[in-house]
Amino acid sequence: MKKLVMLLLVIAVVLCGTIALADNEGTCGAKLTWKLDSAGVLTISGSGPMDDFRYGSAPWKDLRKDIKSVVIEEGVTTVGDSAFYWCRELTSVTLPDTLTVVADQAFENCNKITTIKMSKNVESIGSWAFYGCESLMSIELPDTLKRIEDLAFHDCESLTVLNIPASVEYINEDRTFVGSSKLTAINVAEENLYYVSVDGVLYNKDQTTLIFYPAGKTGRSFAIPETVKKVDAYAFYWNEMIESISIPGSVETIGGDAFAGCEKLTSINFSEGLLSIGSTAFHQCNTLPSITFPASLQRLGDDMFESCYELKEILVAEGSETFKSVDGVLFDVTGKTLVAYPVGKVQGIYNVPEGVETIGDYSFLYGKNLVNVTFPDSLLRIGTAAFNGCNKLTGIVFPKNLVSIDDRAFSSCYALTSIEIPESVTSLGGGAFSWCEKLMVATIKGQYTSYDKYSGAFDYCNKGLVIKGLAGSTTEQMAKDKGIGFEAVTFEKDESSSNNDEWVCTECTTVNNGGKFCRECGAKRPESQICSNCGYENTDLDHPFKFCPECGTKAK
Repeated sequence: MKKLVMLLLVIAVVLCGTIALADNEGTCGAKLTWKLDSAGVLTISGSGPMDDFRYGSAPWKDLRKDIKSVVIEEGVTTVGDSAFYWCRELTSVTLPDTLTVVADQAFENCNKITTIKMSKNVESIGSWAFYGCESLMSIELPDTLKRIEDLAFHDCESLTVLNIPASVEYINEDRTFVGSSKLTAINVAEENLYYVSVDGVLYNKDQTTLIFYPAGKTGRSFAIPETVKKVDAYAFYWNEMIESISIPGSVETIGGDAFAGCEKLTSINFSEGLLSIGSTAFHQCNTLPSITFPASLQRLGDDMFESCYELKEILVAEGSETFKSVDGVLFDVTGKTLVAYPVGKVQGIYNVPEGVETIGDYSFLYGKNLVNVTFPDSLLRIGTAAFNGCNKLTGIVFPKNLVSIDDRAFSSCYALTSIEIPESVTSLGGGAFSWCEKLMVATIKGQYTSYDKYSGAFDYCNKGLVIKGLAGSTTEQMAKDKGIGFEAVTFEKDESSSNNDEWVCTECTTVNNGGKFCRECGAKRPESQICSNCGYENTDLDHPFKFCPECGTKAK
């Protein structure tokens, strides 16, 4: 009996050893095998391309913490997608001369690799290939390399110099070197036909596009050369050194996020000639006190000044046909759209001027000092995230003609305790008042033709929130959908609307009393009133007729 037990134990040990061995080796391509030894060396052998392993699905994914070194033997032609994704103990990589492609995310977040010598025949480095390799101090790129894709060297925090060989034909300009905070220079071989480096700054060959200014350059000021017509998106992204930038008149376009995160930037000087600036271009330039745009500027992207907490005025040079500044606040030239409010203004109260019809998207975002805002009767729309994060805002009275409150318009306004939304509002965006943690009462007088059931206007508000509205209305349905307390109430008719200001919606035939948009379907009020009998046209809609002054026909 004892002999039988011993025999079974021996068999079990052998089987366990076989299983363990099987778990540490396998195939990773049609003609490739892999094996991880007890010293943590992962060896890949065979010929041809490696399989792609999207989202970290490589066959050694459960052994990543044990991989200390990777040896890819001669014959292997590619490193597959996400092959060594998050191998955070990996310190050494040996690549064969047969290798031609390092695919997307191949070494993403391998944060202990310090140096890589690329094989002499590599032609392509994929997207995110070395993203987050924060210990990587040097990488030698071969003379065969043709393409470097987006985010390839993003967050390589120890990389100080990168040399681009003459063979490179394409560098993706989307955050390829962003986050490499110690990078002092990107040098390009003189023979390269597509790119050039001047004092470590990367340009296209004819220097009409400034592609990237290394974040580790020690200079405090920089004058963009007069050959440059375009400053690329992310060109100065998260540069913690630069304090002053001069932009010549040759520059027509500045890409999105171009100066985002330049936390020490206190001065930026534009010249006439600039036409367009992309979204979030100055995000978190939190020491910038003032900015003056040239009269030539025609387009500004969204969310330009998020977290610019010291910005106290946004000015525009005289002669602009697109924008104007009033008391340091930026408007479109007609005054109908408030474009951006400098959130560093110390005043706690702001009165939006009469005539404004739209509060622009992100316009007051994170206005940390804003306590009270008053809206004019002309206001029709409050844009996306317009007052998001205004966490001291307590005083809001919505105007009687307001039609739309867009997505996240007042999200995270932590001090709001109550609101009253007028009957005129027909569209309430997703998350419009989400995360308003002290909001206890929301009185909603109208019916919605548009609200986002799945991204609730009042998500994550106070658990005791009660919505007051008309019984059977979309307001009641919204409260039911989201599990919010509802109280049915009736409202007295707004007597401020003139009894003589009736008009008929051309879309749904609803009779409206005042306002610029139909209370039922949201269609815009006609620009003029036309007699159905004789064709007489009245364009003064502040004084509509009940009977045609030409033929006496009753207005419909």
